[in-house]
Amino acid sequence: MPGDFELILQMTAEMMVQAIQDKVHLPLQILLRNNADQEIYHVTLPEATGSMSWWVLHSYLMDHYGYLTFARKQKDGTIVVNPKKEDQVCGGESIWLIAADRPMNIHWPVVKG
Repeated sequence: MPGDFELILQMTAEMMVQAIQDKVHLPLQILLRNNADQEIYHVTLPEATGSMSWWVLHSYLMDHYGYLTFARKQKDGTIVVNPKKEDQVCGGESIWLIAADRPMNIHWPVVKG
């Protein structure tokens, strides 16, 4: 099967402690079960979208589609979880979001420079 795949086999001790302290394991279990109404998807922004702040993109996708964005992959491969509002997101980068259904036919905002 073509593509890059990563498999997480175990939680680190730090993750286990946080799961116990903050009960983060409950929503994670729901998302990772892959049979709930909300799933995690990875989507690449078209090059034509230009550049916009994380908050503009986040707000647009929430307002128009009900998608909750939470991380991005920059063109250099760096992954940023919970980006700052003012961070710039460029076409060609990708994001992770939570949605009830696979995101299809998104009408991306186009920011003119």
